[in-house]
Amino acid sequence: VERGRAWLACSTPRATIEHAAVAWTLAAPRGAREREARDGSVAALLARAASSGAFAPWERGAAEIFDTALALIALEAQPGSPELD
Repeated sequence: VERGRAWLACSTPRATIEHAAVAWTLAAPRGAREREARDGSVAALLARAASSGAFAPWERGAAEIFDTALALIALEAQPGSPELD
């Protein structure tokens, strides 16, 4: 588990599914690197949200149900913040 968390903290997510995996897994960060990775992925997810609240698989593109579900699960797991409320 620790090796997996370390790998995610050092990864370079690009797709919505990757950002969701990082944000969800590192929702309770155990250090500065994990917190930085989590915060970056949460910010990327929030930036990708369409006005309808849906998410596309990539930064640009049509929203899809699967990616929207993953993004919402990952964002729901985050500690409360004004941006997520």
